[in-house]
Amino acid sequence: NFILVVTLNPEEVEMRPQLLDRFGSSVEIKGIQDPVQRVEIVKLRGKFEEDPTAFIQSYANKEHELAYRILQAQKLLPKVEISDEILLINAKLSIALEVDGHRADLIMMKAEKAMATFEGRSYVTIEDVEAVAKMVFLHRLKSLPFESSKTLDMEVIQSIIQETVHE
Repeated sequence: NFILVVTLNPEEVEMRPQLLDRFGSSVEIKGIQDPVQRVEIVKLRGKFEEDPTAFIQSYANKEHELAYRILQAQKLLPKVEISDEILLINAKLSIALEVDGHRADLIMMKAEKAMATFEGRSYVTIEDVEAVAKMVFLHRLKSLPFESSKTLDMEVIQSIIQETVHE
């Protein structure tokens, strides 16, 4: 198994939907709008530039903790269970969002299992569905000509989840 990380700026590259569907998940990156957080980012970057080795060393413990957590998640992954109810929610989301094919359903299942293991659980929850839905579906939404950006209404996702849970 391997992970391919591709960085694309949608303003620079337009891809056909058939190609976008090949990407398992995507994230939207935006600039920070909080001035206090922006100042903190600039200060941290300044510290790195002053002494990269010391800066990297200051985060060594956090890096080791994260690496350990990822290794534990990898060990737990084969044991993760996902209920038919969660799989049904995934299918309903794909249908409601008018996503073609079944790749999104498969990626949802894999991403939910990964999220569960990262949280130390051997079972998938509704919260895992909500946590990964935007990453899996956003780039699969059909866009209109001249549309500048896509949005995924999380209320739609939550209503489908609630509707399925209460059936």
